[in-house]
Amino acid sequence: MVCNIAWNIIVASVQQETVPINLQGRVLGFSRVLTRLAMPQGALVGGMISDYNPISIFIFASATKFVEIIIALVSPIRKL
Repeated sequence: MVCNIAWNIIVASVQQETVPINLQGRVLGFSRVLTRLAMPQGALVGGMISDYNPISIFIFASATKFVEIIIALVSPIRKL
């Protein structure tokens, strides 16, 4: 959860700095639509994975969070 809070703050800060003021509402709306559409798909995939091995969900979640952290560390966003 701590990583998600930090990530949301970083994404919001980058959007506010890089997107022109007159387009910020559209960009935020588009971003929210994409994330809200991904939530049921994630639940569906998680349910399908848990049918085989419930522990694999936590392994998969940890692996994807690790990849997210690596992307954030090597991204040029850190220089903003």
